[in-house]
Amino acid sequence: MKYPTESSEIKETADWLFDKGANVLALTGKSAELQSWSHWEDERQSAKEKDGLPWHKADGVGVVSGINCWRCLDVDDCENLGIVLKILRGMGLPDNYRWVVKSGSREGFHIWFLCPDNDAFGGCDNWIPTDGQAFDHIEVRWKNHQTAMPPSIHDETGEEYIFPKMPPKSEPQEVSAEAVREGLRSVAKPKKTKVKGGRATSTIDREFDDPEVETIRSALEALPEHFGEDRNSEWLPMIMAVRDGAPDDSTAEALLKEWRPEWETGEYARVLDSLKGGPPEGVDPVTVATLFGTAQAHGWTFPDSDMPGYSLEDFEDDIQSLDIDLPAEDSQAKARLEYEASGLIEKAARMDGDDIEQAASFLRVNGARARKCRDWKGTAKEKRREQMQDSEEDGDGASGPQDLEHGELTAWIAGEVDDHFALDGSGALYYYDSGRYVEGGEDYLNQQVKQILDDAGMTKEFSRYRCEEVRHRVVTEAPELWEDPPRNRINLLNGILNLKTGEIEEHGPKKWLSTRQIPIAHAPEAEGTAWEDALNQWMPEDGGAELGYEIIAYNLMPGFGRRKATYLYGGKSQGKSSFLRNVVEGVFGYEGVEHMTLQEIDRDDYAAADLFGTALNVCADLPSEPMEGTSVFKRITGGDRISAQRKYKDRFNFTPHCNLIFSGNGPIIAPNSTEAFWDRWLVIPFRNNDFTGEERLSEDELDARLQDSEELSALLNEVLRVLQKVRQDGVTERPSMRDALHDIRMQPSNPKPPHVGDSTAEASKDGQTEAPSEIENPETGEKRPVDGGEPSTKDFEKERGLDTQGHTRGVSKGRSFSKDFSEGDAVKKPDGSIGEVREVRPDDTLVVESSAGPPSRHKPDALEAVDEAPF
Repeated sequence: MKYPTESSEIKETADWLFDKGANVLALTGKSAELQSWSHWEDERQSAKEKDGLPWHKADGVGVVSGINCWRCLDVDDCENLGIVLKILRGMGLPDNYRWVVKSGSREGFHIWFLCPDNDAFGGCDNWIPTDGQAFDHIEVRWKNHQTAMPPSIHDETGEEYIFPKMPPKSEPQEVSAEAVREGLRSVAKPKKTKVKGGRATSTIDREFDDPEVETIRSALEALPEHFGEDRNSEWLPMIMAVRDGAPDDSTAEALLKEWRPEWETGEYARVLDSLKGGPPEGVDPVTVATLFGTAQAHGWTFPDSDMPGYSLEDFEDDIQSLDIDLPAEDSQAKARLEYEASGLIEKAARMDGDDIEQAASFLRVNGARARKCRDWKGTAKEKRREQMQDSEEDGDGASGPQDLEHGELTAWIAGEVDDHFALDGSGALYYYDSGRYVEGGEDYLNQQVKQILDDAGMTKEFSRYRCEEVRHRVVTEAPELWEDPPRNRINLLNGILNLKTGEIEEHGPKKWLSTRQIPIAHAPEAEGTAWEDALNQWMPEDGGAELGYEIIAYNLMPGFGRRKATYLYGGKSQGKSSFLRNVVEGVFGYEGVEHMTLQEIDRDDYAAADLFGTALNVCADLPSEPMEGTSVFKRITGGDRISAQRKYKDRFNFTPHCNLIFSGNGPIIAPNSTEAFWDRWLVIPFRNNDFTGEERLSEDELDARLQDSEELSALLNEVLRVLQKVRQDGVTERPSMRDALHDIRMQPSNPKPPHVGDSTAEASKDGQTEAPSEIENPETGEKRPVDGGEPSTKDFEKERGLDTQGHTRGVSKGRSFSKDFSEGDAVKKPDGSIGEVREVRPDDTLVVESSAGPPSRHKPDALEAVDEAPF
């Protein structure tokens, strides 16, 4: 039986549920269409009351838990039916139990059953997953709550609630309260829910010390007696604030009842339940920080003697409980996340420095902007120092930093710096931020020293010499950054991916001594087609999206040993810039990428030093000026060490593990280049960037689509799929890539830069040297355009390996063959026999057929041209 969505059949479903003993409600979205439904929380509904509900405009039907022993377990944020099976087996129910409903969100399940013990649980208890269980939490909807039934429509997805097995034929099965607990314990544990004044009515163990609840109670008690009389500006905001801070709705309800008596029975429960879908329209969301701020305005302060504990897990729970789809995507959601996080700074300041770092990383993963995360982290650490200082001042006879001698003060400051630092090979200092080390450690440390002294009221002690002394202490204990980054782990936005096990490890300053981080969250279930569509349009036809995935995978991992640089080749508006822009921003992050030309790398020691710890060097629109040399390029791509220097630092040697990507629409001009130089290039011919077909996207629209976090995670999944193959065998070179490599090769026979008319370069009006627009062949005197110019038909045919009649010619792709043959040419073989060239192979060898035997393959230089016919 399939449950339809028409309202007339919604009513038929309600009749069917009513006959099974349920109290039913007409739903529009998540809201029950009635003036007051508390009556049906406590009493069995009559047929007249049921029929009088507004079924004509309903798009769903709800069932009230508690009446006639109907109970519900709401398994939230769960897509795995295996979790449900574990619960069913623990409860003693069969695997094919039919009273299991799949939510219209497609991210949860409801399990319905009967249990006569009305006081076994609270109204709506929360259970959280034990280790390894893939869901968010379970609500035990024991009484006074309504839950949607099939064929209701989910208000956000528009999908139906369904019975994933078969629609049930009889009423739910009855089980004992202990059986329910056994089912819950198979995957979960109860969340802390103790409130002041003793234990709750549930028979399960709810005796937990929860100072957070006591803090909320204390703040409520500090509010004036009249506060809350205005239902819109005071009463409803306080309900929202208490719900935000309490561990579950039943605890929030108990706290609110102690604060202000209900206007009518069940009022708080109804409002709390309605807030699960977010605040009412036109009402701004409120957090527990609003309650604390209001109480402080009336003279309340946080309890000093029993300062509530707060952990990283508590912080993550608080963020995840917000009515925001995480990770936040649009600017409004990001701003809301950042605002809510600022309200948690007082709590977060109770964590240690490492947990504050992790909390900032958690915010970044969930969409907060990098600058806001850094500001949040700095403020939280400042608050932490203030709290510690206040605690020290409250101690009997405790001395402060003002009483310390010069050396002791330096040691005290260094001890107060709770950030992590590391050094590179030149001695430059880096600081740890959001899962990786960042340049600028000296400036950052100086800022911390000043902040610490300002907080201690000792600003006059701040000086350059003080900073140098603190730096000396910090550097003494700082580890060195890895020169060789790990080959089997990738640092991602939400952790470190172990490529061997497939597991995500937590970030940590000692776990990842590198500047490398891919700003994408690992989400194996993520799906998307934006990158596939774009790559299929950009890449050559014989490569498609698969080639794009391979190119990204090839450059994703640190370069070890001999490797190739990538050159994106094509005319204007072919997609090169769009590809590079989105790969840099979305896959590598701007902070992990350098932008130097081939010419700068080869001639500038300071520029070469910037390659230390760099994941990628990208240069769009490579200059057309000739390279002065290729030695540094060959050392980088050969996996050899190079010598470099930072300003005001000693020269140092290191092995660059960066990959190189360049783009352009003309040849790479490398005088005196050898086959070893050209063998280190992957040339990708680009086609165009209009990947929408009939309607072309603007750059902003294209970028927004490709930078969507779900699309980036989907891209990462495709890249990880091909990564092992690429690491073993490299990128599969397609015929179009070999043709493109031939197109960009330009080797003047003389060691000087190519001729431009009678001079090597022309001076522009501003005195700068312009790249040559034409190159002259010193042997023939023929000229050809450079960097996007169109060669003559004759010259183009020669470049492409065609003679003037369009027949394939034997062209030299970097091999110094002095003889040139075409198909059909008569030649003398080394054995003296006369034959005919039947094929010019990709490696430039020739297949020759003669009457002396079967076809044989020869290098051009081993053959002689003859005028006589071969046969």
